[in-house]
Amino acid sequence: HLAQERAWILPRARMPLERGSLNVMAGADLELGYAAVKAYAADDDVALLLFDAESRQLAPAIEAVRLGPPRPGPASPGPSAAPRRTGPEQAAVVVARGGGPTASTTTVGGLNAQVNPLGNGLLAAGARSGERLVWCGPNSLEVITTIHAARKCNLVAVPLSYRFNADEMQYVIDNSDATVVVIDAEAAPLVASVRDKLPKLRTVVVFGGEVPDGSGFLSWDDVCSGQPTSEPDVAATSEAGAAVIHTPGTPGKPKGARRTRAAR
Repeated sequence: HLAQERAWILPRARMPLERGSLNVMAGADLELGYAAVKAYAADDDVALLLFDAESRQLAPAIEAVRLGPPRPGPASPGPSAAPRRTGPEQAAVVVARGGGPTASTTTVGGLNAQVNPLGNGLLAAGARSGERLVWCGPNSLEVITTIHAARKCNLVAVPLSYRFNADEMQYVIDNSDATVVVIDAEAAPLVASVRDKLPKLRTVVVFGGEVPDGSGFLSWDDVCSGQPTSEPDVAATSEAGAAVIHTPGTPGKPKGARRTRAAR
C-alpha cells in the first residue's frame, strides 16, 4: 500500500524519496514509549514518520523534537551544520519491552560484531553459498542477526511462521530445500519431532533457550563461540539478500516465491 501511495505522500511532505528513510509507526510500537520515538524523530536519516490511528497519541513526542514546517529538500550543509549521526555508534536495533528476552539497543557496529561470528559459524557448520536457510522466531535481535548473516554468506533466507504446527514446518523446510534452520527454542521441539522427514536438512541452530534433548541441534552460543568477527569469506554475488516467501496456500499447499535483489 505504501509503495502505491508514496508518490502522493512524499511530494506533499516535501520529502523526496532519496532524502532519507521512511519510518512507519504501527500500534505495536507504542511499547517503545516516548524516549524511543523521540530518538526516531531526532535522527537526521529519517525523513518522514507515518502513524496509524492508535499510534497518533505519540505525536507530542515528535512535536517536542521537530517543530515548524517540513524540512526543505537537500541542501549543502554550512560550516556550522551539525554532523549527521552515522557510523558504527548509530543505533541499529531497538528491542522494546515484550519484544525479546530483554530490552536492548544495539548499534550498527555491535550488530555487525554479532552478524559476522554467526555467519562464520554457519559456514563452519557446513552451510554453503547459494543454499537455503530457514529462520523461525518472533521479532528479535537474533532474527535480524540471522537475516544479515544469511545475506553475507550468500544464503537464501526463508521465513517460517512460529505459529505453524510441526507438519506445516516440515513442509516449508522440505519444499524450500533448506539445509540450515535457525529457530527459537520454543518452536525447536516441533522441528525435532519431524527431523527424520527432512533428509536435506543438515544443521539446526537454536536460540533463546535450551536445545531439545537428543535432537542433535546446535545452540546459538556454540555456533558463534570462537568465530572471528571478520567478514565471512564468501564471494559476493547478485543473489546476496535473496529470499523465498511462501504463499498462504489457498487453495492447496503454500508455494515458495523466490525474490532476488535483481528482481526488486
